Order: sequence, then structure tokens, then C-alpha cells
Amino acid sequence: MADSWVEVAVVYPVPFNGRRGFRSDVSEAILSQLAAAGIPIAFPSMTVEVARL
Repeated sequence: MADSWVEVAVVYPVPFNGRRGFRSDVSEAILSQLAAAGIPIAFPSMTVEVARL
């Protein structure tokens, strides 16, 4: 586990039918700028097992 982290929350007014694309574009722009600045990004991952009952 990392000893430091930053969480970013953004509220942006966009048309209802364009929000997913806009959110994706903003996320990609932020990640690419962080990568260009040499700031490493770690994404949490998990394994989920589904059992049939």
C-alpha cells in the first residue's frame, strides 16, 4: 500500500447525453498530463469470483 495518495473530484456541467464522453476525455487528458510530467499513477485492482448457488 502506498503511503501517500491524492483524490480528485470534479463537478462539470455538461449535457446529459454527452457526459460519458466528456468524462472520458477529461480523465484521459489528466492521465496523459500526469504521465508527461513523470508522475506515476497506480490503479487499484481486485479479483472477483462469482459462485453459482
